[in-house]
Amino acid sequence: MSRTDRELVRDRIINRVLTAHRISKADLLGKSRDADLVMARKAIAHSLKAERFSVRHIGRILHRDRSTIEHYLGMRVDSSMLLPNSINCFPEDIREAITSVARSERVTPAVIVAEWITERARFEASKTMEKAA
Repeated sequence: MSRTDRELVRDRIINRVLTAHRISKADLLGKSRDADLVMARKAIAHSLKAERFSVRHIGRILHRDRSTIEHYLGMRVDSSMLLPNSINCFPEDIREAITSVARSERVTPAVIVAEWITERARFEASKTMEKAA
């Protein structure tokens, strides 16, 4: 993978997680240890590692040292971070669709599921707001 391709993968992963967690890049890269920010950093670290980024490179991307990234990667990935923890809860045809989209977009299936759930929730919220108006 060329440098430009890796940068595109990196940016796509970061942007998806920022959107799913509704946080800013400045907050993500800042010093706060807020649980939501740590979970977003963990999600990015796991996705980047799945794309074969080195621990040191992930550390540079997230402005964290190597040991912090190793800690993120060694931690159990919980369902609140991935939504859901396993795509096995979906029917086979849906799992295949999720996996196919994730593969083509070079992200984990959990990132796709989180994005789809976020989009649907926003759609339902906008319908509710229209009815109230």
